[in-house]
Amino acid sequence: MLGWLKGLLAFFTRYPVKGDLDEAASHLYALPLISLFISAVAAAVGFSLSLALAPAVQAVALAVIYLQTGALHLDGLADFFDGLYAKGDAEKRRAVLKDPHIGAAGASALFIVLFIEFISILNSGSGFLPLLKVLLSADVSAKFSMTLMLQGKRFNEGIGKYFSERTRPIHAAAFALISLLFYPLTGVSILASLAVGALVSIIIYRAAVSAFGGASGDPLGAASEISRAVTVFLICSRF
Repeated sequence: MLGWLKGLLAFFTRYPVKGDLDEAASHLYALPLISLFISAVAAAVGFSLSLALAPAVQAVALAVIYLQTGALHLDGLADFFDGLYAKGDAEKRRAVLKDPHIGAAGASALFIVLFIEFISILNSGSGFLPLLKVLLSADVSAKFSMTLMLQGKRFNEGIGKYFSERTRPIHAAAFALISLLFYPLTGVSILASLAVGALVSIIIYRAAVSAFGGASGDPLGAASEISRAVTVFLICSRF
Protein backbone atom coordinates (compact mmCIF):
# COMPACT_ATOMS: atom_id res chain seq x y z
CA MET A 1 0.00 0.00 0.00
CA LEU A 2 2.88 2.35 0.78
CA GLY A 3 5.15 1.00 -1.92
CA TRP A 4 5.77 4.52 -3.22
CA LEU A 5 7.01 5.65 0.21
CA LYS A 6 9.34 2.67 0.50
CA GLY A 7 10.61 3.37 -3.01
CA LEU A 8 11.41 7.00 -2.21
CA LEU A 9 13.10 6.10 1.08
CA ALA A 10 15.11 3.34 -0.57
CA PHE A 11 16.39 5.53 -3.40
CA PHE A 12 16.75 8.95 -1.76
CA THR A 13 18.00 7.90 1.68
CA ARG A 14 20.29 5.28 3.19
CA TYR A 15 17.70 3.88 5.55
CA PRO A 16 17.50 0.05 5.27
CA VAL A 17 14.23 0.00 3.37
CA LYS A 18 13.53 -2.20 0.38
CA GLY A 19 11.65 -0.36 -2.33
CA ASP A 20 10.88 -0.43 -6.02
CA LEU A 21 12.72 2.04 -8.26
CA ASP A 22 9.74 2.41 -10.56
CA GLU A 23 7.56 3.35 -7.58
CA ALA A 24 10.07 6.05 -6.65
CA ALA A 25 10.29 7.39 -10.20
CA SER A 26 6.53 7.68 -10.58
CA HIS A 27 5.95 9.34 -7.21
CA LEU A 28 8.52 12.12 -7.14
CA TYR A 29 5.78 14.59 -6.23
CA ALA A 30 5.82 13.08 -2.72
CA LEU A 31 9.49 13.93 -2.15
CA PRO A 32 8.61 16.89 0.15
CA LEU A 33 7.49 14.28 2.69
CA ILE A 34 10.97 12.74 2.59
CA SER A 35 12.41 16.24 3.02
CA LEU A 36 10.26 16.77 6.10
CA PHE A 37 11.33 13.48 7.65
CA ILE A 38 15.10 13.79 7.17
CA SER A 39 15.06 17.49 8.07
CA ALA A 40 13.19 16.85 11.32
CA VAL A 41 15.69 14.14 12.27
CA ALA A 42 18.65 16.38 11.43
CA ALA A 43 17.20 19.39 13.25
CA ALA A 44 16.51 17.29 16.35
CA VAL A 45 20.08 16.00 16.42
CA GLY A 46 21.61 19.41 15.75
CA PHE A 47 19.47 21.18 18.33
CA SER A 48 20.10 18.51 20.99
CA LEU A 49 23.86 18.72 20.49
CA SER A 50 23.75 22.52 20.61
CA LEU A 51 22.09 22.33 24.04
CA ALA A 52 24.65 19.84 25.35
CA LEU A 53 27.74 21.45 23.85
CA ALA A 54 27.62 24.86 22.16
CA PRO A 55 25.13 26.67 19.88
CA ALA A 56 27.49 26.51 16.89
CA VAL A 57 27.40 22.72 17.06
CA GLN A 58 23.91 22.77 15.54
CA ALA A 59 25.67 23.11 12.18
CA VAL A 60 26.24 19.36 12.48
CA ALA A 61 22.60 19.06 11.39
CA LEU A 62 23.79 19.49 7.81
CA ALA A 63 26.10 16.54 8.25
CA VAL A 64 23.14 14.53 9.52
CA ILE A 65 21.26 15.38 6.33
CA TYR A 66 24.13 13.99 4.27
CA LEU A 67 24.44 10.93 6.50
CA GLN A 68 20.78 10.12 5.92
CA THR A 69 21.02 10.58 2.16
CA GLY A 70 24.46 9.02 1.78
CA ALA A 71 25.69 12.31 0.28
CA LEU A 72 24.00 10.94 -2.83
CA HIS A 73 24.29 14.08 -4.94
CA LEU A 74 27.64 15.50 -3.83
CA ASP A 75 29.38 13.09 -6.18
CA GLY A 76 27.21 14.35 -9.02
CA LEU A 77 28.12 17.94 -8.17
CA ALA A 78 31.84 17.16 -8.40
CA ASP A 79 31.53 15.12 -11.61
CA PHE A 80 29.39 17.80 -13.26
CA PHE A 81 31.95 20.54 -12.74
CA ASP A 82 34.86 18.30 -13.72
CA GLY A 83 33.06 17.54 -16.98
CA LEU A 84 31.93 21.12 -17.50
CA TYR A 85 35.50 22.45 -17.31
CA ALA A 86 37.07 19.61 -19.28
CA LYS A 87 38.43 20.34 -22.75
CA GLY A 88 37.01 18.60 -25.79
CA ASP A 89 33.68 17.82 -27.37
CA ALA A 90 30.55 16.49 -25.69
CA GLU A 91 31.70 12.88 -25.96
CA LYS A 92 34.99 13.58 -24.18
CA ARG A 93 33.21 15.55 -21.50
CA ARG A 94 30.74 12.72 -20.93
CA ALA A 95 33.72 10.42 -20.43
CA VAL A 96 34.95 12.73 -17.66
CA LEU A 97 31.59 12.33 -15.90
CA LYS A 98 32.27 8.60 -15.60
CA ASP A 99 35.79 9.07 -14.23
CA PRO A 100 35.75 7.94 -10.56
CA HIS A 101 38.46 10.45 -9.63
CA ILE A 102 37.66 14.02 -8.58
CA GLY A 103 39.51 16.78 -10.41
CA ALA A 104 40.33 20.33 -9.40
CA ALA A 105 37.04 21.77 -10.67
CA GLY A 106 34.98 19.15 -8.86
CA ALA A 107 36.91 19.53 -5.62
CA SER A 108 36.54 23.31 -5.79
CA ALA A 109 32.79 23.02 -6.35
CA LEU A 110 32.44 20.69 -3.36
CA PHE A 111 34.43 23.02 -1.11
CA ILE A 112 32.51 26.15 -2.13
CA VAL A 113 29.07 24.58 -1.79
CA LEU A 114 29.76 22.95 1.58
CA PHE A 115 31.56 26.02 2.91
CA ILE A 116 28.58 28.23 2.04
CA GLU A 117 26.17 25.82 3.72
CA PHE A 118 28.09 25.30 6.96
CA ILE A 119 29.06 28.95 7.41
CA SER A 120 25.55 30.19 6.60
CA ILE A 121 23.73 27.83 8.93
CA LEU A 122 25.64 29.24 11.88
CA ASN A 123 23.32 32.22 11.46
CA SER A 124 20.13 30.15 11.31
CA GLY A 125 19.10 31.24 14.79
CA SER A 126 18.89 29.17 17.95
CA GLY A 127 16.15 26.65 18.53
CA PHE A 128 14.68 23.58 16.88
CA LEU A 129 12.14 25.38 14.69
CA PRO A 130 14.53 27.92 13.12
CA LEU A 131 16.92 25.09 12.29
CA LEU A 132 14.10 22.96 10.88
CA LYS A 133 12.96 25.89 8.71
CA VAL A 134 16.36 26.17 7.08
CA LEU A 135 16.95 22.45 6.60
CA LEU A 136 13.44 21.74 5.30
CA SER A 137 13.38 24.68 2.88
CA ALA A 138 16.83 23.77 1.59
CA ASP A 139 15.98 20.10 1.04
CA VAL A 140 12.71 20.97 -0.69
CA SER A 141 14.64 23.30 -2.98
CA ALA A 142 17.19 20.58 -3.73
CA LYS A 143 14.55 18.02 -4.64
CA PHE A 144 12.34 20.47 -6.51
CA SER A 145 15.24 21.43 -8.78
CA MET A 146 15.65 17.77 -9.76
CA THR A 147 11.93 17.20 -10.25
CA LEU A 148 11.71 20.21 -12.56
CA MET A 149 14.88 19.33 -14.42
CA LEU A 150 13.48 15.88 -15.18
CA GLN A 151 10.82 17.58 -17.31
CA GLY A 152 13.54 18.15 -19.91
CA LYS A 153 13.52 15.89 -22.93
CA ARG A 154 17.26 15.75 -23.62
CA PHE A 155 18.69 13.13 -21.28
CA ASN A 156 21.60 10.83 -22.00
CA GLU A 157 21.42 7.13 -21.11
CA GLY A 158 21.39 6.35 -17.41
CA ILE A 159 19.35 6.71 -14.27
CA GLY A 160 18.47 10.31 -15.12
CA LYS A 161 16.78 9.24 -18.35
CA TYR A 162 14.94 6.47 -16.51
CA PHE A 163 13.43 9.00 -14.11
CA SER A 164 12.81 11.55 -16.86
CA GLU A 165 10.71 9.09 -18.86
CA ARG A 166 8.47 8.53 -15.85
CA THR A 167 8.08 12.13 -14.71
CA ARG A 168 5.24 14.38 -15.83
CA PRO A 169 4.60 18.12 -15.43
CA ILE A 170 1.78 17.29 -13.01
CA HIS A 171 4.40 15.80 -10.69
CA ALA A 172 6.23 19.12 -10.40
CA ALA A 173 2.96 20.94 -9.78
CA ALA A 174 1.91 18.46 -7.10
CA PHE A 175 5.37 18.71 -5.53
CA ALA A 176 4.98 22.49 -5.22
CA LEU A 177 1.48 22.20 -3.74
CA ILE A 178 2.59 19.69 -1.11
CA SER A 179 5.56 21.91 -0.26
CA LEU A 180 3.25 24.86 0.35
CA LEU A 181 1.66 22.88 3.18
CA PHE A 182 4.89 23.54 5.08
CA TYR A 183 4.22 27.30 5.10
CA PRO A 184 3.19 27.32 8.80
CA LEU A 185 6.62 25.86 9.62
CA THR A 186 8.78 27.81 7.21
CA GLY A 187 6.89 30.98 6.30
CA VAL A 188 8.00 32.70 3.11
CA SER A 189 11.19 30.63 3.06
CA ILE A 190 9.37 27.77 1.33
CA LEU A 191 8.40 30.11 -1.50
CA ALA A 192 12.02 31.20 -1.85
CA SER A 193 13.15 27.58 -1.89
CA LEU A 194 10.83 26.70 -4.78
CA ALA A 195 11.95 29.76 -6.73
CA VAL A 196 15.63 28.91 -6.21
CA GLY A 197 15.06 25.30 -7.24
CA ALA A 198 13.29 26.38 -10.41
CA LEU A 199 15.99 28.87 -11.42
CA VAL A 200 18.89 26.52 -10.71
CA SER A 201 17.24 23.65 -12.60
CA ILE A 202 16.95 25.78 -15.73
CA ILE A 203 20.56 26.97 -15.55
CA ILE A 204 22.06 23.53 -14.92
CA TYR A 205 19.89 21.80 -17.53
CA ARG A 206 20.93 24.26 -20.22
CA ALA A 207 24.58 23.95 -19.20
CA ALA A 208 24.33 20.15 -19.34
CA VAL A 209 22.75 20.15 -22.79
CA SER A 210 25.40 22.55 -24.05
CA ALA A 211 28.39 20.72 -22.53
CA PHE A 212 27.31 17.07 -22.68
CA GLY A 213 24.60 16.97 -25.31
CA GLY A 214 22.01 16.22 -22.65
CA ALA A 215 21.43 15.95 -18.93
CA SER A 216 22.08 12.92 -16.72
CA GLY A 217 22.32 11.93 -13.08
CA ASP A 218 25.37 14.10 -12.42
CA PRO A 219 23.78 17.40 -13.53
CA LEU A 220 20.74 16.44 -11.46
CA GLY A 221 23.00 16.05 -8.44
CA ALA A 222 24.67 19.37 -9.17
CA ALA A 223 21.33 21.16 -9.40
CA SER A 224 20.26 19.59 -6.12
CA GLU A 225 23.31 20.64 -4.14
CA ILE A 226 23.57 24.13 -5.62
CA SER A 227 19.89 24.74 -4.85
CA ARG A 228 20.43 23.58 -1.27
CA ALA A 229 23.44 25.88 -0.77
CA VAL A 230 21.78 28.94 -2.29
CA THR A 231 18.63 28.41 -0.23
CA VAL A 232 20.56 28.00 3.03
CA PHE A 233 22.53 31.16 2.24
CA LEU A 234 19.43 33.22 1.45
CA ILE A 235 17.44 32.15 4.49
CA CYS A 236 20.32 32.52 6.91
CA SER A 237 21.07 35.94 5.46
CA ARG A 238 17.69 36.86 6.96
CA PHE A 239 15.74 36.60 3.71
